[in-house]
Amino acid sequence: MSLAAVRDANGADPGAPSGDPAARIGAELQALNALVADVLGQLESEPTLLAILNAVQQLTDADIAGILLADPDEAGVRMRACAGHRQIETQRLYVPAGQGVAGRVYATGQPFRVADYETDGVISRHFVEVARAEGKRSAMGAPMFVRGRAVGTLMAWRRRPSVFEDEDVRTLCSLASMAAVAILNADLYETERKAVDRLEQANRQLEAQNALLRRSTEVHEQLTRIVLDGSGLAELSSVVAELTGGWAAIVDDELNELAASDGAGDHVGEAVAQLREWLDCAPRKKLRLGGDQQSRMLTTPAIAGGEPIGYLIVGLDDEPPQLTDVIVEQAAIVCALQLTKEREVWEVHTRLNTDLLWDLLEGNVRSDAEAMMRAHALGKTLPTNARVLLLEVDHAGDRPLDVALMDRGRTQLARTVERAARDHGCRCAVAAWRGSHIGLLISGTPDAATTRRLAQAIQRAIDRTCPGLHVKIGVSACAAWSPDLSAMRSQADSALSAIAAIDDAHRVALFDDLGVLRFLLAPGDRGELLEFARNVLGPVIDYDDEHSIDLVHTLDAYLAADCNLKRTAESMFMHAKTVRYRLDRVQELAGIDLASQSTRFEVQLALSILRSLTARGEEPRRRVAELERGWAH
Repeated sequence: MSLAAVRDANGADPGAPSGDPAARIGAELQALNALVADVLGQLESEPTLLAILNAVQQLTDADIAGILLADPDEAGVRMRACAGHRQIETQRLYVPAGQGVAGRVYATGQPFRVADYETDGVISRHFVEVARAEGKRSAMGAPMFVRGRAVGTLMAWRRRPSVFEDEDVRTLCSLASMAAVAILNADLYETERKAVDRLEQANRQLEAQNALLRRSTEVHEQLTRIVLDGSGLAELSSVVAELTGGWAAIVDDELNELAASDGAGDHVGEAVAQLREWLDCAPRKKLRLGGDQQSRMLTTPAIAGGEPIGYLIVGLDDEPPQLTDVIVEQAAIVCALQLTKEREVWEVHTRLNTDLLWDLLEGNVRSDAEAMMRAHALGKTLPTNARVLLLEVDHAGDRPLDVALMDRGRTQLARTVERAARDHGCRCAVAAWRGSHIGLLISGTPDAATTRRLAQAIQRAIDRTCPGLHVKIGVSACAAWSPDLSAMRSQADSALSAIAAIDDAHRVALFDDLGVLRFLLAPGDRGELLEFARNVLGPVIDYDDEHSIDLVHTLDAYLAADCNLKRTAESMFMHAKTVRYRLDRVQELAGIDLASQSTRFEVQLALSILRSLTARGEEPRRRVAELERGWAH
């Protein structure tokens, strides 16, 4: 019930200077009761303050009413709410304790009134100027207490000189007490409401965390089922794509694609290119790739034994959903388990594959049936016509080869050789390590040029994937399939040995191209070959050994220059007369005539024998061993 309604009901004006005192007191009591009901019925602070200010204006006939509360940071009171003011400065008013009416009331805890700011000398001149700006002339204030402690001042101002009566002071003090209780209740309500809000927010956060935990558990169970059910990498990539709402791909540690979900498409090639560039300059860890959309492509290594054995790449078309990081992390663990399992299966397969191939190359397979049965168990197809390639692998750098790293890379290098052969069109390609060599069985073709291009393609693949390795390749002749490939292996071995003799710049030699060397390098009695060489050039070899003239080298250069004296002298950087003298000395010592074609053939064959034996590292006799060292130099 409003004060106006109270006045209408009682026919009296609480602010009037005259009238029946009893009626006035009764009206004020009724107005206070109505105000109490109104104020205490409010729980929000703003409506409570407004109701108190309205009551102050109506019950004390004030033009301006204000509530100033203690400032916790300063020794004074600051305007909390105001009604009837004209200046914005009034709403921002701060009064130090002891100054002005409000400061005096707050400091003393007693009500105080001023009839006229202009004539009252108690008020400081500063607040007189503030009051003049607002038009205030008279004022009174009452203290506000909570539990015996002053918390502020309730003020009433009039824009005319006037005397606030004792009844006005009592009314204002009653209103101040009521205001203190109302403000305390409002503060308690506000504190309680904030506590409830915090509880509701905490409950919502807890529910969200529980939902995330449930979802995380579901993701973990879904990914774990992939391992338990024996599903492959393709199933894993599809599940990750479904969980993240994007696409997913898995590559091995050589960045070869192993599996990809639907929608991956050309994204995989782009991601692999960025990953290769990143790995060249950064440690292997979790990473994010891309341009302005870097957070839309996640790449995480699959770690086993402290080393990355593959990478999980996830592309996101939209903003990452919740748990994306958890999904990727758990999927990377599952990926590592799958790759480890597949690697172990592959290593077993590789050992069986190695045993089969080298049993064939060493002639340890008894029949076609045994060879076909073992090949079928490994998923291999044996060729109708075959060639054998023998790769000799060595470290090309100055630093020693990391044996542990080489051992880990043996299987991958054999796979690289096999893959390169298939990419070049070989329907059948089986590769396996043994010692420092890789044996490769391929479906053969009689065309030597095609086979040479295949061998060179294998070299390029190795140079690209393992730039620190130096590879030489010997290739057997093409022959019909047989379970005993020992003869073909011997041919490939002879071709490999011939590389040093013929100085093939491409590090590839085919048995088809060896000519007479195929007979000299084939396994047999090397003593007979050496005896033939000594029968032809023995005295010349002995003379070189005793006089260090190197007539044998001069003879070899002469034959290499097609018996042209001038070209021989130019190649050896000596005068033609010196060459002629040395050749004459050779003919004299060996008792030969270089003008004879048959003699030149025998001499050339003897030189080839000596060179071939040197290339194979054999030292059957002291003088030949010394000759070989000079030749190699």
